[in-house]
Amino acid sequence: MIRGYGPHLGAFFHWVAAEARRPEKPRAIVYGADAMSPAERRLIETVIGVTVLSTEESADAMEAEASGKMKTVICRMGGS
Repeated sequence: MIRGYGPHLGAFFHWVAAEARRPEKPRAIVYGADAMSPAERRLIETVIGVTVLSTEESADAMEAEASGKMKTVICRMGGS
């Protein structure tokens, strides 16, 4: 699993795709703190083939509800 800030992970995987790099594929990418753009998320999920998870619970829940699909997995890390 790779974990980081949304924009930084998005930029990194955009570079990976642009350079046709093929690093070892993680099982999941988890981001939080800052949102990841929908285009970067699609790139990671479709081109790289890795599930993207977010700790940005309310944003993901609203997006999933608005789009009519509940594909997003919401995970809570730490705390009770």
